[in-house]
Amino acid sequence: MGTATTTHHVKLLLQQTERIIFCFDGDRAGREAAWRALKAALPLADGKAHIQFLFLPETDDPDSFVRDQGVAAFEALLPQALPLADFLFQELAQGLALQSLEGRAKLMQNMLPLLGSMADTPYRALLIEQLAERCHTPASTIIQHLRRGTSPETPPPRAQATLNACEQAIALLMQIPSLAQEIAPIKLKLTPELALLNQLILFIQQHRPIVTGK
Repeated sequence: MGTATTTHHVKLLLQQTERIIFCFDGDRAGREAAWRALKAALPLADGKAHIQFLFLPETDDPDSFVRDQGVAAFEALLPQALPLADFLFQELAQGLALQSLEGRAKLMQNMLPLLGSMADTPYRALLIEQLAERCHTPASTIIQHLRRGTSPETPPPRAQATLNACEQAIALLMQIPSLAQEIAPIKLKLTPELALLNQLILFIQQHRPIVTGK
């Protein structure tokens, strides 16, 4: 009805019924709206309620379809509604080559945050088993990543190293060698880092022009 679905809406619906069928236009906007509804429903999906997704032809929305085709025609489409798990994997696998290691890794990477939004229920465990089967990975590996809150493709971030002034100067010269033409050789007592910087300045000045990259 033109209202963005929230988890609160789904919770209210589940207080009234054990079966929800989200019905959307079959065009791209409709599928995007359905995906948002799925994400809103996931935290409450426990397998007890049946949450499904029905897509109409691209030229129709629920209102126009019922007006043109009638209630009976609309109800005849209801058995075609996709269960939540089927729609979930269908969308996540779209465009991925699951026969390749990279495709399976991407599927797992996309799925882990969604599993992380769910309560620890038998239904979630079954989704993990399905993911493990599709990715040719033990379910225990997926559970480990969920407990760590990271995906196999995104290791914990490392602290960035802080460069001192000399190291920054070396890095800058490696990127823009022409700057060496404006620097006089260093005549102070040289530390190992200053010695390297001095050698770099002299080398660039003696072998110009130098291009380090494109």
